[in-house]
Amino acid sequence: MLRNLARRTRHGLQVKTEPTPWFSLGGAAVFSMALVFVHAHHELWRDEMHCWTLARNAHGFWDILTGVRRYDGHPFLWYYLLHLVSRLSRSVVALHGTTILLATVSAYLWLRDAPLPRFLRIPLLGTYLFFYEYSVLSRSYALGILCLFLFCRAYHRRPLRVPLLSLLLVLLALTSVYGALIAVALAAMLFLQGFVDSLKAKEQGGSRMRISVSVASGIVLFGLGLLLFWTTSVPPKDGFFALPGMMETVPLGPTLPFHYWLANFPRQRQDARIEQLHVTERSVVADEQFRIFRVTLAGAP
Repeated sequence: MLRNLARRTRHGLQVKTEPTPWFSLGGAAVFSMALVFVHAHHELWRDEMHCWTLARNAHGFWDILTGVRRYDGHPFLWYYLLHLVSRLSRSVVALHGTTILLATVSAYLWLRDAPLPRFLRIPLLGTYLFFYEYSVLSRSYALGILCLFLFCRAYHRRPLRVPLLSLLLVLLALTSVYGALIAVALAAMLFLQGFVDSLKAKEQGGSRMRISVSVASGIVLFGLGLLLFWTTSVPPKDGFFALPGMMETVPLGPTLPFHYWLANFPRQRQDARIEQLHVTERSVVADEQFRIFRVTLAGAP
């Protein structure tokens, strides 16, 4: 009996393709319950609370796109999602719920579609990066991972729907700078594959024109998305990261320069620049709101 159970367990862990969604749903449910427990004990970091406060206090999409958010130097998609969520509830619990929902859907897609045996798919959900960085911390990473998994799911369906895939890559790029870098690499792969498919269609007597139009529309759509990413993510000229010399080059060897954030290496020139930084009125208000929030959590009068 034990041998039979061990054989079935070994066989179950080696399954690569899920014939039904039940295993993936069960795994995602367990993953979600673990996230609820950890989120209940997770104290929000300042950057998490900053994004929530800024998005909650924004007056709409245009304010998110052109307002104070630009000084953060991050794409706007995560802020706008939080803004929409804050219309349903202004409680910070909604921030936790949004992160848990995004991470749970990503976990389901991973368990359902990853072409790996179960004994490799399951442990990934408990790794530091996937479980904590992408699922516990309420940052744009959760949204970026979801967009990435949605792209992978759609990419393996033939024929390639290049405009849809390009749109998913645009959404990925608008989650973070890291997402934009990944999106550019995947876009190059996608458009190259589209070009190869058009050549195969010509050899097989298929409609090469239809594939070429699809690829061309995808390229245009992705190019416009990158333009939107750049124009809405670069900080204004009076922003902290826009000041000249905010990145110092620290030589680690005769030919290897390495860039560190300015704040990690205090110097007189750095202190002088920091003293000249302009702090906007809304930034001061946001800091005061965060102080009040911490005092409230501590139970102080």
